[in-house]
Amino acid sequence: MPIDHTSILRTVEKRWGLPSLTARDAAAPDLGAVLTLSTPRTDDPLKGVKPPKASGKDPAKGKPSHLQKIHAELVANLPLRDRTGDHAHKTLNLRTSRDYDRYIEKRTEAWKASRAAAKKKPPETKKSKR
Repeated sequence: MPIDHTSILRTVEKRWGLPSLTARDAAAPDLGAVLTLSTPRTDDPLKGVKPPKASGKDPAKGKPSHLQKIHAELVANLPLRDRTGDHAHKTLNLRTSRDYDRYIEKRTEAWKASRAAAKKKPPETKKSKR
């Protein structure tokens, strides 16, 4: 039976007497046999292994990631008033990863500053009419 990530679940369940989460991890082989060595390993299983190096150009270099796009969209919706006191906000024409990073950072800083200022501001009191 092949070992996959559910084998880790099965090992934990078996070792600590926990019930299986699903039929898949219940059927998975456990890795307990490799965790019960009477003496620890002294060899280096990674000796001689060299991680691969990228060759060529990074085709995504400088382009915004999907996560950056979503993050920018979320910070664009932060309740932050502009100079006229309006909450409306236009998302800028962002093109590069750096553009997105700057926008996210500046917008978040402005929102935090506005929240800090609002906390310091005393509550307005209504004037009674006579």
